[in-house]
Amino acid sequence: MLRAGRGRFPRSSSAGVDEDIYSAPSTGELTQVLASAKASAVASRLNDGLVIGCDSMLDLDGRAYGKPASPARGGGALA
Repeated sequence: MLRAGRGRFPRSSSAGVDEDIYSAPSTGELTQVLASAKASAVASRLNDGLVIGCDSMLDLDGRAYGKPASPARGGGALA
């Protein structure tokens, strides 16, 4: 967990990145591409500070699954 210190106050910020426009050969590479795009988008709105971008996906048998729009859609995606 990040903690406030030395005048720095961690916060979470939505990047507003359209994930559907990105692709990569593997799930691991796609999460790296998305994390970088998200960090760049957030950093472009700041004057200073440290930005840590992240992304997560499920890789099942070589197929990438992002966060579903709803629990119902999530269960159906894996069926």
